[in-house]
Amino acid sequence: MSDNRRTTLESVKALSPNVAAVVSALYSSKRGKVPLSVPIMELISHIAGDGEFRRGVLHGALATLYAMGVVRFDGDGVAASSRDSGFFLGSLSKFLHKSVAAIDDPLDEKGDFAELTLVFETARGRKDQEVAVDQEPLHHRHVVNLIIKSRMKRDWQYKDVYLHEYNADWKQYHLIGRALAEGSPAAGLEGDRQFAHSIVQDSLRIRETQYELDPSINPPVKCLKHISDTSGAYTEYSYRVFVVKNIDPRLSANSHLKEEKGHGPYRWFAWDEIQDCRSAQSEPIIFSTPDLMKDLDLDSIRISARAAEDVGQPASILKEPGYRFTKRQLGTVAALLAILLSPQMLYWLARLIQISDPTLYRVAAWGQIVSGVLAVPSLLVVVVRAFLSASED
Repeated sequence: MSDNRRTTLESVKALSPNVAAVVSALYSSKRGKVPLSVPIMELISHIAGDGEFRRGVLHGALATLYAMGVVRFDGDGVAASSRDSGFFLGSLSKFLHKSVAAIDDPLDEKGDFAELTLVFETARGRKDQEVAVDQEPLHHRHVVNLIIKSRMKRDWQYKDVYLHEYNADWKQYHLIGRALAEGSPAAGLEGDRQFAHSIVQDSLRIRETQYELDPSINPPVKCLKHISDTSGAYTEYSYRVFVVKNIDPRLSANSHLKEEKGHGPYRWFAWDEIQDCRSAQSEPIIFSTPDLMKDLDLDSIRISARAAEDVGQPASILKEPGYRFTKRQLGTVAALLAILLSPQMLYWLARLIQISDPTLYRVAAWGQIVSGVLAVPSLLVVVVRAFLSASED
């Protein structure tokens, strides 16, 4: 450690107990839950040194606390701005008394700084702050996203669905894609296109000869501003979207869509789920997806993967049939059941209206035998066929 750096650190540590005394006085001055005002001269008296030095220390401390929204000024006095801010002052004073950093981990693995940043960025972005504070984003990220489309059973019918991947840091699903490394120079359309190829091959484990990027769909870069879920910073995101088409292999849950370290889990979401930013099973979808897709003509986008396995989470007992059967398939099952049960109904009807024709009874009896033999295998065939055809048509 250089001499200058050691001298600065020692000076800061020597000053911390002085500031701690001021902060502690603000915390301690309260009546029940209500923070009370402390006169400026009383606060100055807690600081060692000459008059000008003490006043400078106090003003510096109060300027920081005021910017944080922790204190309010009341005539010639200062008070905690609320009961909760008073607790914050009490906690802060404990660290200042011993000159100990509250967050002393260079890697910040717990995300403490992100949570603290989130508080301030949320306050900075409030509507009532528009004039009082600079609301420009602190950070910028450029993201390349991919539209991968298929058709699957949803709500008793076939619907267009779009492939998403889960991000453990964001705790949300997003379109297949990645952000450029921080500090990377702008690559332009062709640079983003090459990056998109690397994303497809890395995320889905397919070769460049097994798919295409649709050259006819090139929407302009779109910018969105949002508080980052990882850093807490108000961030400007720029997005470039590419559409994938003609995927050759079947996208299998055990290979291309397999959950591995750094990839997955994967989900297929319909447009109505994307608009709600939440799936039918309450899985969160990132804010940017509906904003990016609403400007596209989704009906004109060709099916990317005609053969793909549904990797959606199991639905509830009431919703699960809607993920496995279409109305047409259910109609087929109902018709088959009617045919199989008709001999049973014929026998019951003959007895009900007291028909004594032995031929009718023999036909009904043989019908019962045949329907009994065919019922179980027929239903099994229909059910198995419905489950296997989850991604066909």
